[in-house]
Amino acid sequence: MRPRITIRSYQPVSKGHEHNHHQVLIPLQGEIELTVAKRYFVAKYGDCVLIPAGCHHQFQARQDFRFLVIDSPELPRPLLDHIDAAIKLDAPALHYIAYIETQLGTQIAPTVEQNIVSLLFALLENQKPSNKLDNRIAKVLSVLEQEIDQAHSIEHLARIACLSSTQFKWLFKQQLAMTPMQYLTKIRMQQAKVLLTNTDLPITLVAERVGYASSSAFTRRFLTYYGQAPKHYHHRQNQTIT
Repeated sequence: MRPRITIRSYQPVSKGHEHNHHQVLIPLQGEIELTVAKRYFVAKYGDCVLIPAGCHHQFQARQDFRFLVIDSPELPRPLLDHIDAAIKLDAPALHYIAYIETQLGTQIAPTVEQNIVSLLFALLENQKPSNKLDNRIAKVLSVLEQEIDQAHSIEHLARIACLSSTQFKWLFKQQLAMTPMQYLTKIRMQQAKVLLTNTDLPITLVAERVGYASSSAFTRRFLTYYGQAPKHYHHRQNQTIT
């Protein structure tokens, strides 16, 4: 059996079952409640759940739930180490998931499919298990990643986490080894780099999409973060297009 990657939707409730291959489940739309080896998960867009071979599992989901699933006889060792945890996907991984979804709408050759799966596994190896995050902090991360272009204050984020500002700042740094604003800058810069490299959007529009009203402020922050101005990546993309 070679790894197979498909997009599926299921009936709302399934009977418990198991199979002799591993599964990687990545929601594309909606959310699903899973019980995997008596461990309960609620998985939604931005999550990834690993179901090991021979493991009894069952689920409950709405009819509009859609997900990407990889059936594979083997998984890389780093993924097997996280087999008992849900994985939180970062922005680059989610962009690749969107690419895969597009590709699966066409006829793809088996060799291309294998390369797609191999790269996906490599990306998943670098993701963080979400069960190591406090649920209150995970909720804040979800808001930041979905509202990357919005202004966020410590007070606002602390309310989302149902903590005082002092408690929130301490717990956030303890969990992620950076402040909330440093994390927001990180995901904004990562998203900006993706847009500059992979699209022909003007720098002013890229700045707006990652939360900067001023392109000059965005350029200064990008230069500080990456050591190169946005036009370096933008110019390279333009050269590729021409």
